[in-house]
Amino acid sequence: GVQHTIWVVDVDETIEKITGLFNDKVPCTYIADGHHRAAAAAKVSEIFPESEDAKYFLTTIFPASELSILDYNRVVKDLNGLSSEKFFSRLQDDFFITLSNKPVKPAQLHEFGMYLDGKWYFLTSRKGTFTEDPIGVLDVSILSKNILDKLLDIKDQRTDKRIDFVGGIRGLGELE
Repeated sequence: GVQHTIWVVDVDETIEKITGLFNDKVPCTYIADGHHRAAAAAKVSEIFPESEDAKYFLTTIFPASELSILDYNRVVKDLNGLSSEKFFSRLQDDFFITLSNKPVKPAQLHEFGMYLDGKWYFLTSRKGTFTEDPIGVLDVSILSKNILDKLLDIKDQRTDKRIDFVGGIRGLGELE
């Protein structure tokens, strides 16, 4: 089985040394999962600024080499009244579309896979489909803004009954 070892670091001098190393050697960290929890913790800290406990929340950090980030695929049940031809026509305003002879697993930033009418396609974002801000540049933002919202009129992915999610552990074959 897997064994984990946890050390309690409660000596101020050691905490300062570790904090200094992070400041010097780790220019940034990314939240791979739990961004809603982090945002909620930040709000609690704002609401209770006098509370020492509200200034912290439990987290863990792993090096990228130790992570395996799985797909989080969207399954859309209809094209919002568009024919496939009309959908493709409007889609190519914002994306380069390339037919693939096998399931598409994007390997680069701003690249997407799409399965429609029994065929797989690579979609690559055209210039102007995203902004350079930290949120606008994310693939999830590009997908939401340019396809789900703009073409398919899916405004809230959490509540719209026309969209579902298939976790990457189930594989791309599950999408066919």
